[in-house]
Amino acid sequence: MCLLLVIRAGLRLARFKTLYGWLKRLEKRSRRRVTANGEQVASVVRSIRQAIDLLGWRSGCLPQALAARFLLKRRGFDAVLCIGVKKRDDGSLQAHAWVEYEGQVVVGGIGPELASYTPLPDLDRVVL
Repeated sequence: MCLLLVIRAGLRLARFKTLYGWLKRLEKRSRRRVTANGEQVASVVRSIRQAIDLLGWRSGCLPQALAARFLLKRRGFDAVLCIGVKKRDDGSLQAHAWVEYEGQVVVGGIGPELASYTPLPDLDRVVL
């Protein structure tokens, strides 16, 4: 719950580049390697959903995805933050964030509509 609050505040108060770099530094500092375990991944996803329910506010996809990626990476899972965009009918852009682990969407899955988003380059491969 605290992580979601910190991320939400960070997105409002700091540049994304700053917040993402901070999360990556913290994640590396405490990362440990584990054997892939689907139940551990599911537990992280459940804990994020429960925290959102307890907080009583609607969290956007980006805070959820950042929190999931951070928690999974800290546990040694090779989670990937994905951000995609699509053009709306009125010509404006719409963005969505999700997390993938072993090629499966674990947070931010919105069904078949997800395929309509064009993924941006992997942030971990881009120098921010």
